[in-house]
Amino acid sequence: MVKLSAQDSINGPATKSDARHLNINSFYSLLHAQVIIGDWKDEYNHHRRHSSLGYLPPAEYARQCTHQMETDDSQNVRTE
Repeated sequence: MVKLSAQDSINGPATKSDARHLNINSFYSLLHAQVIIGDWKDEYNHHRRHSSLGYLPPAEYARQCTHQMETDDSQNVRTE
């Protein structure tokens, strides 16, 4: 059995849905933990909307995101 301690939680779950998936003190196996946490990461990054990202999931925000950098000769260079 794989056990999680309070120290294993860095930020804690953001919603009740997150808590439902991560509010397990022990898993049956390493594979069980990987599946539960993998599902949570997929939901959090690809489906759950974040207000700080304009109500987009992080993956969608990253896909749409473009940045402008200034080089030493003051020309803008687009990076993706």
